[in-house]
Amino acid sequence: MIRRIAVVFAAVSLAACSGGTKGSSGSTASSTASSTTATITTASSGTSGSASTGTSGSTTGSTSGSTASASSGSSGASTSGSGSSGSTGEGGPVITSVTVEGAAAAEVRQGATANAHIHGINLDNATAVQLGTTALTPSSDTATEIVAPVTAPHGATLGALDLTVTTPNGSTVDTGAITFTPIVVSPSGDDTAPGVPSAPYKTITQALTVAQSGDTVQLMAGTFGSSAEAFPSGSTPASYTCNVKDGVTLAGVATDAGNPLILDEVDGGSATASPIVPCGSMSLSDVDVQGFGYGAVVIHGSMDISNMHQSGAAQDGLYASGVNALLSIATNSGAAQHSSFLNNGASGLHVLSQATLTAGGFDATGNAQEGVRVEGGSSSSVRFARLDQNVAAGAYFSGNVLVNMGPSVEANGNGQGVVFFNVTRTSAMDGVTIEGNTGDGLAVLGNSGGVNVTNSFVDTNLAGLHIDTDGGAVSVGTTNFVVNTRGVLVRGNPTSVNLNATGSGSNTVRGNQVNLDVDVTASALVSMRGVVFDGTDGGAFPDASPSGGETWGWTYPPGDAGIQYISSTGLSLAPLEWDPDAGEGPFNYLLWDGGGSIQF
Repeated sequence: MIRRIAVVFAAVSLAACSGGTKGSSGSTASSTASSTTATITTASSGTSGSASTGTSGSTTGSTSGSTASASSGSSGASTSGSGSSGSTGEGGPVITSVTVEGAAAAEVRQGATANAHIHGINLDNATAVQLGTTALTPSSDTATEIVAPVTAPHGATLGALDLTVTTPNGSTVDTGAITFTPIVVSPSGDDTAPGVPSAPYKTITQALTVAQSGDTVQLMAGTFGSSAEAFPSGSTPASYTCNVKDGVTLAGVATDAGNPLILDEVDGGSATASPIVPCGSMSLSDVDVQGFGYGAVVIHGSMDISNMHQSGAAQDGLYASGVNALLSIATNSGAAQHSSFLNNGASGLHVLSQATLTAGGFDATGNAQEGVRVEGGSSSSVRFARLDQNVAAGAYFSGNVLVNMGPSVEANGNGQGVVFFNVTRTSAMDGVTIEGNTGDGLAVLGNSGGVNVTNSFVDTNLAGLHIDTDGGAVSVGTTNFVVNTRGVLVRGNPTSVNLNATGSGSNTVRGNQVNLDVDVTASALVSMRGVVFDGTDGGAFPDASPSGGETWGWTYPPGDAGIQYISSTGLSLAPLEWDPDAGEGPFNYLLWDGGGSIQF
């Protein structure tokens, strides 16, 4: 009811009353008047109002209450947002708070339905209740409360939604009233809880059970021990039952202390288990895994990874196998997406049986076999990677695989640097550093389809480049082979070995005990144009009659050859750069058994 009160003033100033007049909701209205008569109108649920000066000024309480206080008026801010606002007449609805059953906050996880309790005044006889763009169907409504079930569909967009209540007397909006959340897991949670941030699940197993395509399972900070979980296991990875449904994202909440950790608590390691086995396509970010048989297993599915740190598996860090299986690691060098696969019992990354590896921005170090192993009809692209201190090799490629390696890849301090064994398709390497391996730096062995190497640096290995193939072509451009026992070692029957310079750059073979060692059969052609051979890193040049005891880049004990060449039918050495301080022509530094032919 609107009441009008006529107040007659005899030239009386209201300045003394500047404390204001309160509307019925308890908020303060400031008023000034200089006329003889002023009319003050108050609404039954106003939050704030003001009266302007005039002949007949008026003060009206507002029904929209973002500034209302719940303690001083009937339309204060709700627990879910900043309070309701809208256009209502007398007796219009006002929302004071929103709660969701089972949760400490107004939250509903993806794939769940929960009852929302909407508290306020004048809420009865609601003609519409809407969350975002979705109409809700109340199960009950009174003047002070509406109860309505709220469903967050699987794959729902995450975030806060506005709640609108409409009655015959108007409508009101509570901004950001209810939040759709991911499926949340915390080591301190409870699997009987709703699985929201304010009431998370305890186990990853429970979260993955309810998750469907489009959902995100979010791991809060802490350690998730395997003793509370039911992770897949079996005699072989192919026998594992998948536990991450197609289209699900598993994401950790990274903190200064690091990522959430999935820890194998079984004494000695669960050599036959893996915590992550996708059923189809999944994404994983900001999660660490320690122990288990395999850090993750992908069989005929796909896994998109960023900022994963895995270590200590009994077998491989990541294992991918099968037609259409895809293992993708964020392909940039940014620290925010840098992953690592360390100290595993076999390989850091193992891809086979026509699976595909696309990887960048990662470390694969300290593994008992290879940093990266790709075989059996698979394909791989490896960029921005550090493949160091692996017992067998930094990278090993075998079979009908397609390999693109680089840029910014290093394979240092391994048993062997990079090995191509029986790779029947042509592979490419660009911008790769191979250094300090106890065996060969780059080895191309077996029945090879060929390798193209550019812009790389190979030093301090047993052999910088070791070619021993039956067929295949090896091409090298703008690459240095320095301070190896042998710079370039060629054996077998390669179709061709092309060390010709490309573009404006040149290949440099220097400071090795033997710069070039060729012993091939049949009609192989070893071609070198614009190659710089020198001994600057191996010591001083000897005199015109060098002795076999000197350490020097050209010397091949017990002879004195910079180039050792045996029984080839085609060797092209035109043009070569020879240091004039040697005193004589290149024949002084060429050990050749007279077979085949040499072009200068």
